[in-house]
Amino acid sequence: QQAIGAPDTDNHLRDLLSERTSDADNDLIQKLMVYDPDVSAAVSAYLTLSNTEMRYLVKTPDGVLDSNGITEVAKILNQIGYVSDYSVGFTMPRSIKTRNADLRYMVLKRGSIALEMILDQKFGLTDARNIDTNTFEWYEKKKGFLTPKQKQNNVDVDLNIPTLFYATHRQDPSNAYSKSSFISVINTVYARLQIIGDLYDIMQINGYPRMTIKLMEEVIVKNLPEADRRDEKKRLRFINQVMSDVTRKFGEIKPTQPIVHSDSIEVSTLNTAQGGGSGASIDINPVIDVLNAQNQAALKSVATVLGRGASGVNTASVEAQIFSMQAAEINQPVAEVWSQLLTFALRFSGSQSYVEVYFDKPEMRPPNELEPAYVQRQARLLKDLSLGIISDDEYHLAMYNRPKPPTAPELSGTNFLDATTGKDSAKNDSTANAKTNTPQKDQPNSMQRAQTRKSDKSANSNAVK
Repeated sequence: QQAIGAPDTDNHLRDLLSERTSDADNDLIQKLMVYDPDVSAAVSAYLTLSNTEMRYLVKTPDGVLDSNGITEVAKILNQIGYVSDYSVGFTMPRSIKTRNADLRYMVLKRGSIALEMILDQKFGLTDARNIDTNTFEWYEKKKGFLTPKQKQNNVDVDLNIPTLFYATHRQDPSNAYSKSSFISVINTVYARLQIIGDLYDIMQINGYPRMTIKLMEEVIVKNLPEADRRDEKKRLRFINQVMSDVTRKFGEIKPTQPIVHSDSIEVSTLNTAQGGGSGASIDINPVIDVLNAQNQAALKSVATVLGRGASGVNTASVEAQIFSMQAAEINQPVAEVWSQLLTFALRFSGSQSYVEVYFDKPEMRPPNELEPAYVQRQARLLKDLSLGIISDDEYHLAMYNRPKPPTAPELSGTNFLDATTGKDSAKNDSTANAKTNTPQKDQPNSMQRAQTRKSDKSANSNAVK
């Protein structure tokens, strides 16, 4: 009956350096993904590039496409992706695209994901819950077999159930607990924060010009009565009072206001060549460059994503290709849990088929640049389809990411390309022969054509008779 506690809104004012010694690495990654510019930029780039369309196939145990199974899986996804009972009130977003975005975020934050099937009394799939794997505790009650329990409000919830599906992303095989792939950035981020904080302090003291005011003590003492000049305490008290007065008055002066003073005061600036200062005495650029390089390496990202790429560089290079492949790897555990969950849901309908879920590959190039590659691939696949090397379903999956529709004709192994080429070549040959007066090798001469016409007339007359 109470509202869920809202997250703190003053985290940007907290001292992250002090929390480094007290918080766990998973909790630190969760904060850095939101508040650190480099980590949040890398997370955003990974999520944007890996946000591709989800595809699925249903195959029989023999590896043949199951059309009925594909229809059944489409119904299951539609059931859990859209609200069917509007009498329950408000419902959070349930679309498959939204669920996949949440799962990818958990892969980056935890290094693993878990989905739990929610069934009704008739074993119908009603929902798929995303569970935070950071709450898992693993047990090895049998050698080589791990089972999880969830810590929830100091209560152990046994998750040794067949409706829980789990997948990891590049986990250490010798460790039961997964970690985010960004763990290695923690030290470099906090080293960078420490150095930047120190540089801020140095800049406040030495980096900026500061006003200095010099008071002539002889002039101040001359304004004292003769009796007070001999008293050391009264003389110091009067000098301090004058200095406080001058400090207060000059402290209220704005940078654009003129300064008017008597010749008993000398005004100058520190940290400048005119004021006798040396200015900046340390070059911090090499230090910052090293820290930036370490952050980039720890985040498995490229300089362009973090806003440090030079103009025209790193946008179509090997680095960008590797980064695109790494973003595609995030979809692998997501596809794994969906494959297991949908296969289990399909078995409730009596089918023995299994589901293969996959995602489109991330592509950085715009669609208009990919069109020539698509045309070349279509020509190659059409040739294989004509020769029967691939089936109609394989062709449609490669070109359109879906099986062959029922209205499409069966073309595999029909040699339709050779037939079309033969007709076209015959047509071209007849056209060429009509345009030339030179007899060809297989072209009949005039006497042969006359005999042919004569025989044709005789045949027609006999037919009429």
